[in-house]
Amino acid sequence: MFYNRLNTLVKMSGKSMNYIEKELNYPRNSLNNYKNCRMPSAIRVFELAQYFGVSPEYMIGLSATQFRGNDINFSELSTENKIQMYKSSVKWMMKEAHPEKYRIDLLLN
Repeated sequence: MFYNRLNTLVKMSGKSMNYIEKELNYPRNSLNNYKNCRMPSAIRVFELAQYFGVSPEYMIGLSATQFRGNDINFSELSTENKIQMYKSSVKWMMKEAHPEKYRIDLLLN
């Protein structure tokens, strides 16, 4: 689980694992070593979570939520992620709010 999440975050960043290792002063291939089901130390989990702007719980698979609370930096999201977040918000509003009062259905057409 950890390596899959790490790999996804690396791809989303547009950087290579080796580049991120250099930025974090990690030994070469230290991130690739997690591919073999090794788990990182707690310190490494926190460092990587902070680097990618996600929660440590997300990194180790205890949370499906990638972002930390309200700390979402929209300028760092890809267009695809922004659209996904928008669609999720609209779905939530339609379920929670009164569509007849807010006429959300008109905005979606």
